[in-house]
Amino acid sequence: PIPLGADLQNHLFPGEKKCRYSCLVAENSAGDLIGFTLYYPAWSFMGHSYYIEDLYVQPSSRRTGVGLKIFKEIAKDAIENNAKKLFFSVLNWNEPAINFYKKLGALDYTADMTLDIY
Repeated sequence: PIPLGADLQNHLFPGEKKCRYSCLVAENSAGDLIGFTLYYPAWSFMGHSYYIEDLYVQPSSRRTGVGLKIFKEIAKDAIENNAKKLFFSVLNWNEPAINFYKKLGALDYTADMTLDIY
């Protein structure tokens, strides 16, 4: 077997039971759910990273800063846990989401992808 580095060992086989995903919710002042995200730790040749599975904001609450606040919380968690990257995908027809991520400075790796997804 290939010996695992301590960092990888700790992420794959933590000594304590940990939740392997995180969910954050955003509420308005009335307590109504207006957005959420689901993300989890991942590991690749680039090292420890986080993958954002979903980030959703109700249409009536978009362009109010809610999505940015949610994204900043994910980034804060990633930094606190020494993640090297945040990865996510967006459907190519979802222009509002693409524009949101571009405004955040996200890099588009689409042209560099050398895989097919099934």
